[in-house]
Amino acid sequence: MTYPPCPGAGESDEQMAILVQRVSGTPYRHYFFPDPRRRGLLRNLYAWTDRIDPKRGMIRLVFGLGTRAVNRVGNDYPRMIAVSHPQLRPETGARIAKYSQTEVDLIDLERNELTTVPLMDLLADRDYPNLHLLVSLMKDGYPVDPWTSRLETTTEALVLTANNLIARTDFVKIIGDMLARLEKAYGQPLDTEFTAAVDAVGRIRINLLQCRPMRLPGATGPIQLPEDIPPERLPLPVGTDDHGGVTGPIRYLLYIDRSGTRPSDRRSEKEHRPDSRRINEHPAVAAGRILMMGPGRWGKQQHRARRER
Repeated sequence: MTYPPCPGAGESDEQMAILVQRVSGTPYRHYFFPDPRRRGLLRNLYAWTDRIDPKRGMIRLVFGLGTRAVNRVGNDYPRMIAVSHPQLRPETGARIAKYSQTEVDLIDLERNELTTVPLMDLLADRDYPNLHLLVSLMKDGYPVDPWTSRLETTTEALVLTANNLIARTDFVKIIGDMLARLEKAYGQPLDTEFTAAVDAVGRIRINLLQCRPMRLPGATGPIQLPEDIPPERLPLPVGTDDHGGVTGPIRYLLYIDRSGTRPSDRRSEKEHRPDSRRINEHPAVAAGRILMMGPGRWGKQQHRARRER
């Protein structure tokens, strides 16, 4: 099959390599999929508390094939594990079930095709090997970690948390050591993909599938911030490193003082929202870069309104 060249790619014949790779996993009933599959990053760009060390890395954990480890799909959420503090998580209590994985991508061996199955349907018999390491039981709206490996007689709803895998095995330590060794060997942060399996006696087997340089947003070198900046010169102080990005040079700063609005008054926020589209199209702004800061979420809401129109 012949495809037209991409714009700007010229008329040259682009050769594409085909990679054939064994799928790492085990059969369960008439399905085939890995135990929880993970994506390991050697820099944690989503540290939600200053207790987390971003340089120790993070793990995005999913159950089944790795399609959900790279990007969030639908209403599913991977388990985010900070290697420095693996038992910390941004959600607590009943919100843990809301922000968890509810569907599993796998291979249907009878139909010989990729498919997606609801988690509760896949684990209906609750006899999956080492299931107690991967799930918690919902009791009175809150997840409770099982203390027994036999869950066949339980009736509570299951939620994927991997709490026992984190707390009762050396999984995170093994992955943390592996990520540190890889970074030392490559001489730079890496983005890895791997699968893990726990056998009947609790031994953990790791299959490293991919290892590639990690693209870090922002500048390529260290940034030296000025010291002793007066508080009145800080329009928006941030206490945690949420994204790790650096953008510049910025020529204009549009700042809406939140003192003129009340946090609970959405109408007041709406009245102070600038027309970001018209501002970005202004010739003076188009020639440089502008940082727009203000209360509320007006940037996202304006984008949604334009898209609906």
